[in-house]
Amino acid sequence: INAFYVDVKFQHLKGLSIGSKVHFNGVIIGRVNAIRLNKRDANTAWVTLELDSVLKSILGRHSQFWIKTAQLGLAKTENIGALVTGSYIGLKPIKGKSVRTFLGLESAPLVAHSEHDYTVNLSATRLSSIKVGDAVYYRQIKVGSVIGYELADTADQIIIHLSIRKRFKPLIRENSRFWHASGIDMNINLFGASTIRTESLEAILEGGIAFATPDNETMGDMLPAGSFFVIHDKPQAQWLQWNPIIHLSQETQQD
Repeated sequence: INAFYVDVKFQHLKGLSIGSKVHFNGVIIGRVNAIRLNKRDANTAWVTLELDSVLKSILGRHSQFWIKTAQLGLAKTENIGALVTGSYIGLKPIKGKSVRTFLGLESAPLVAHSEHDYTVNLSATRLSSIKVGDAVYYRQIKVGSVIGYELADTADQIIIHLSIRKRFKPLIRENSRFWHASGIDMNINLFGASTIRTESLEAILEGGIAFATPDNETMGDMLPAGSFFVIHDKPQAQWLQWNPIIHLSQETQQD
């Protein structure tokens, strides 16, 4: 089999070993040929990959490599094949100038989203359980997802980036409120009455973000893409009672 070789530097090997496979779109297109410690930094390692030569013409310098391991959760399981075959390398080839060395990613690339989607930024004092790919819910319906996060320039806040499907853009208004959707919240008062707040089962088990918008007279105007909101630990009772009538965009797109 015709093959060519590239070297990828990884910060963590995550169970990778010689012979581990390289996958592209679910197809095995190579394997790990060798692993050696980085002489300049013993905390990193160089992994030599033996790849199918068909990739040679499309593997530019911005191509991305990352290690996939099995992720088990109560609501969903990801990369289940890694439980049987062990960790493997994911590949996203990007055409460009040809090189033979790459810097491996710490995780899979950010969730792809359409350039037509509506982006929103949330500021938080801590990331909590939020992760890339978590769903964004409106009335327990998924309307978007978390596409990234970063430390603010002043280092006192976390900025969480959301992508909202274009159809649901009208739901977000000047006075919308966002909160962490994971978990179950129960309050019991002195007289024995209790209230229980839950999100969808998926949100409880896997986490996510929810939001609500005030009734029509107080919802405020629509905002440009990239606007900022604060994310709260949990909703106030009145937010859950809001019931605005909002006409959604007639343009639809697939998740």
